[in-house]
Amino acid sequence: MLSIVNIEKTFQNRQEQKLLQALKDISFTMAAGEFTSVVGPSGSGKTTLINLIAGFQRPTRGAIRLQGRLIQGPGPDRGVVFQEAALFPWLTARENIAFGLLNLGCKNAEGRRRALHYLSLMGLEDYANSYPHELSGGMKQRVALARVLALNPRVLLLDEPFGSLDSQTRCELQDLITSICWRQKTVLFITHDVEEAIILSDRILVFSPRPGQIIGDFQVNIPRPRRNHPGAVQAWENKLQNHLGSNSQGQLPV
Repeated sequence: MLSIVNIEKTFQNRQEQKLLQALKDISFTMAAGEFTSVVGPSGSGKTTLINLIAGFQRPTRGAIRLQGRLIQGPGPDRGVVFQEAALFPWLTARENIAFGLLNLGCKNAEGRRRALHYLSLMGLEDYANSYPHELSGGMKQRVALARVLALNPRVLLLDEPFGSLDSQTRCELQDLITSICWRQKTVLFITHDVEEAIILSDRILVFSPRPGQIIGDFQVNIPRPRRNHPGAVQAWENKLQNHLGSNSQGQLPV
């Protein structure tokens, strides 16, 4: 379904007048309904990969195809959730979700209905008329996720969406996204947190330091829900940490 073939991305460093290679020879495919996480140190090109698949940037070399179609720019078949919710402060939660629907030609009544449906799915039906400054960080991320899901993209691209949240809220959103997306959406999830990747993913790709290359490709075979199998999760975490040569706190070195 999603095919990344021999991708490389190089940027011009204007200050030092030299080229910086962010990604080198990245190739993998994702089947429909697969949840894949990418872990790796800061600067390894994880966000660059998201931007390339989203169509915000173009690869220096290689090709990215979705359903056989070459990706050459942004499109509604791919939805992106960033670390910051990036909501419009002058719109309510419902209006933020409906905004993209209206731009795609959805009628006002239908946009309102779908926005309220996804707010309910996120447990935020009582906050439909609240503005972003009236919402907690976790609520804002729920609205951002609902805004993307309402567009019904084929692929969901999540760039460390829970990285700035407290532990309890992070766990709640991990469980929420698993319940909504597992086997229903093709998801590429960026994270520094190895345990989070294990809890969420069917598959984990490990990136090297810059230029980012795939140095590990693991299929996670722990039964779901994975919080019910802490011993297996810990064993996988140890396995990945040994592979990464990182510390033992569940975080990749930065």
